[in-house]
Amino acid sequence: ALKNLIMQNDQTNQQNKAGPAFLFVAHKAGMQQVDKAKVSAIVTEASRDSRFYSKQMAKKEKYDQTIDKMKEKIAKFQKDKQQMQSVAIITQKRITELEKQRNLNRTWVHVDMDMFFVACEIRDNPSLKDKPVAVGGIGMISTANYVARGYGVRSAMPGFIAKKLCPDLIFVKSDFEKYKETAKRFKNVIAEYDPDYESGGLDEAVLDLTNYLNEHGLSKPEEIEKVCYDMRMKINAATGITCSCGMAANKMLSKLSTEINKPNGQFYMKPIKEDILAFLAKLPVRKIPGIGSTSEQVLNGLGINSCQDILDHLSEIYIAFTENAFDFFLRSALGISRCYHELPEERKSINVPRTFPVISKLPDMERKVQEIADMLAEDLVQYKKKTKHLTLTIKTHNFDVKNRGVPIDRFTDN
Repeated sequence: ALKNLIMQNDQTNQQNKAGPAFLFVAHKAGMQQVDKAKVSAIVTEASRDSRFYSKQMAKKEKYDQTIDKMKEKIAKFQKDKQQMQSVAIITQKRITELEKQRNLNRTWVHVDMDMFFVACEIRDNPSLKDKPVAVGGIGMISTANYVARGYGVRSAMPGFIAKKLCPDLIFVKSDFEKYKETAKRFKNVIAEYDPDYESGGLDEAVLDLTNYLNEHGLSKPEEIEKVCYDMRMKINAATGITCSCGMAANKMLSKLSTEINKPNGQFYMKPIKEDILAFLAKLPVRKIPGIGSTSEQVLNGLGINSCQDILDHLSEIYIAFTENAFDFFLRSALGISRCYHELPEERKSINVPRTFPVISKLPDMERKVQEIADMLAEDLVQYKKKTKHLTLTIKTHNFDVKNRGVPIDRFTDN
């Protein structure tokens, strides 16, 4: 099962220099057998004359400049042995400090609805079951089913590129109200196990199962797995679609575990330090929650592709990145993360980003803003927060990002 999760980085730095990195080539569940080189070639050819390609090229140049500056800074430090010894002492001390924070006494569960949007459509139209299907259109795809993923099609991919990869791909128009209603049923089940569950979207939730297990006198691995299996069956009965889940000692590890036996499966990462470190060792850095395309490409440019590489290059990371970034990378590589629910007062902001096909008509824009506003309001209520400032971020068809903020004369969660 672990082999399906571990994606070896088969590109050399020289290949990385040749052209832009396309996010859609990265693996998602159901894409393990995809010919990555073939997909990359098709995506590059289909995108070459597009605004997207030009934007990616500009980003790649910027990343390369950042990487070169970091390498220069590292090289300068490495010439001074005393400085490098000081850095080594600092990094080792931080490892010791973090290890004291390792908590293996709690059980977190991350639940992810399998290909959620498409699953809702296939549930309501079973004739689509064995066909390549994507929710979205020529402009952008929201979700693709596992048949489509076998061709390299994935979420957040322009539909015209998806058609190049899979000519028989069937597009289904998004039905947000349907997804929202199904998500409500899913989360009603989750709340039975942890009323304080956290959710980053309609299709996923993370819960601290510790109190539930303690209340029912359950602690053995097989008992924990049985609870999660029963929960998945309840979710399936309530929604008509399947989900996968991961169980582990903290929030981050539970999310990583969810990917192991997708779809319609579960995986328990036992709370044993040695097993956790072995699991993480070959894990690509992009799999870590919080590491996006920019961080991935910069890390890869420095020769850091896996969590083990992070541990092996701690001094270089400390020199090249900010202290906060260094701390985050180190925590992630060690598998040390938050294992208690975030308190409402700890949250400084709440955001609900969504990817969707290109729209240009005012009524469509108003509907989309309303959908996102509804989700934001739900999150504010869940986290018992109110706000006096709203920001709208828009990515245009030219891939330019615009931000507009507005103060409000009162606190609200409406």
